[in-house]
Parts: sequence; structure tokens; C-alpha cells
Amino acid sequence: MRQIKIVVRKELRYLLNRKLQLGVLILMAIFLTVYYTLRSQRVPPILASPVVFLGFTYGLSMFVFRSEQTNRAVECLFASPLEFKQIFFGKVAAQFLLAFSSELVVFLVTSGIMWVKLGELPTPRTGILILLVVPIWGTLFAGLLALGYIILGNPMLIQIIGIGTLSGVLGLVSRGKMVNLVAYLIKTPLLPIMVGLAGLVVTYYLIENMDREWLIEKWKHSAS
Repeated sequence: MRQIKIVVRKELRYLLNRKLQLGVLILMAIFLTVYYTLRSQRVPPILASPVVFLGFTYGLSMFVFRSEQTNRAVECLFASPLEFKQIFFGKVAAQFLLAFSSELVVFLVTSGIMWVKLGELPTPRTGILILLVVPIWGTLFAGLLALGYIILGNPMLIQIIGIGTLSGVLGLVSRGKMVNLVAYLIKTPLLPIMVGLAGLVVTYYLIENMDREWLIEKWKHSAS
């Protein structure tokens, strides 16, 4: 655990110094908050928070897993006493902390907007969905994207998949089709929680049993 904390601190310093990229993500969060607020008669403003979480998760995941390639420091990273799983989960944890913090801020802001405009607050089950289910699945999404980025050696393909997924979510939300799905998940939050946790366990097992040298070579050349 101590080794993972070291990686988390390193990645947080790296991400917080990426002021331009963070600025773009923050502007996205502000835009989505305003957008869903203006459409509050069709779509609950609170749906902005999970979209913000997924957007931050995707953007930050690409930053943290390309940083060593940008600096050509993959070999140096693996020359340290850290295991691959510690590096991997440290990077995922760092982007999760920033993404979840952003989601929590938007959740509180949109909850206040719902209270002012609609005279109601999110139910506890809605809070569980947004603050527990979405982060679990968002972290699984980020982990699989990062693993695919390393293994497939094609960052453009991974970016297309990530952007396509986010565009699909935005399209469903903007058309109001996500509301029915959200209503169903609010009634049965245990199922997506258990499935998401199972996915995280499977991801951990895959990373635990992958060959270190093979992963190093894949990571070194995945930007080429």
C-alpha cells in the first residue's frame, strides 16, 4: 500500500501541473453543469455529475499512462522496486481522486440547483447511484482503457473507443433516454455495484498475472 501511495502522490503532482489540460476539463464541467441546468425540465441537472466523472476519468487516464512515454521514462519507472500492479493501480487511483472530487463538487452544485428550481433534493438511492455506482464503473472503464492502451499498442484506437463511449453517454442523456435507465438503477443499485466490483476483481487478476517484461515492451512501444 505504501508503494501505491508513492505512485499516487507522483501522479497527482504531475496532473496538477498540467494546468492547460485541467483547465479544459474544468471548463467542460462548468459547461455541462450550466447545460443540464438549462434543460432541467427534461433532464435532471444532477445527471451532469456522472458525465463529468466519466469525462475526467477518460481525460486523466490518458494523461497518466502517457506521461512516461512522453518523457521516455518507462524503463526508469520499471527499474524501480515497484511492481507493475503498484504502478498501474497508483495511476488509476490518482486519476480517480481528481475525477471523484470533480464529480462531488458538481453533485453538490446541481443538488442545490434542483432544490432552488424544482424544490427537491436527490434521494439517498440517487446519491448511491451517482457517488458509488458511477465511480466503480468509471474506474473499471479507466482501468480497461489503460490496459488496452498498453497491450494493443494503438493509442488512437483506444482514444476512438473512449470518445465513442463518452459520446454515446452524452447522446443518451441529451435525449432523455438515460432517465429510464437511471430510474431502474436507482431501484436496484446492488446489481450494478456487484457487477462493477466483479469487473474490478477480474481486472486486478489479469494485471496480477501478466508478464512484467512483456508489459514493459508493450508500454514502451504503444506510443509508436
